[in-house]
Amino acid sequence: MISVYLSEREVLLNTFVLIDSRLKPQAQDLQFIEWMGQAGLPFTLVFTKADKLTRQQLQKNLKHYEGVLLEFWEELPPMVVTSSKTKNGRGEILESIQKLVKP
Repeated sequence: MISVYLSEREVLLNTFVLIDSRLKPQAQDLQFIEWMGQAGLPFTLVFTKADKLTRQQLQKNLKHYEGVLLEFWEELPPMVVTSSKTKNGRGEILESIQKLVKP
């Protein structure tokens, strides 16, 4: 159902794919990311809940995720690390939206 919605939205500029930064790469997330790439749909990975991990744990998890993605991708998609508690990543997301909507 979501695949039909995303693939048929002519005005869709980007999809923000939310990933829990505390978890190892989930099969469902990886399948969705792969589908987005095959469909040629632009997306950004948004790693959430960064405040729930230490800096070392976060970096370890992100490196692991990047490694898994690089098994299938030549180039990594855009990524933003966020926290609703600390507002980390908020500016990056807002900036990317502004770039998309301003010609």
